[in-house]
Amino acid sequence: MQIAGFFSLCLVAASAMGTDVQGSATPVQKVIEMLQGMLEKGKKEKHEEQLQFASYKQWCDDTTVEKQTAIKTANQQLEMLLADIQKYQTDAETLTEEIAKLDEDVSVWSGDQKAATKVREMKKLIIRLHTKTTLSPLMLWRWP
Repeated sequence: MQIAGFFSLCLVAASAMGTDVQGSATPVQKVIEMLQGMLEKGKKEKHEEQLQFASYKQWCDDTTVEKQTAIKTANQQLEMLLADIQKYQTDAETLTEEIAKLDEDVSVWSGDQKAATKVREMKKLIIRLHTKTTLSPLMLWRWP
């Protein structure tokens, strides 16, 4: 504002001096015209800068809101994913325990099957031996 006041004072002083007799501008008037041009140019540039700054500030405000929303959304997703991870880890532990129990059952059943097979083979052998000794030689040729 001090510069504007200085330019105004210069304008008043220059207008009081007037023009010379031939109608051409005096050096003081030329300076005043230059100062007026500078003043107008300065005001125009100031207005353009204000518009540019307002536009930039609006962009910053919009971007800030967008980024804050994105951060909140990402934090919510992160919390959900962490909860899912914890749940899946618990599920994995539970299923691992169940698999171990089932593997143990399979081992026991496999052992039982082998034992039962041996018992059946022994019984089969005993029956064959007993049958061979009690059967007549004519019936042996049919025995498998």
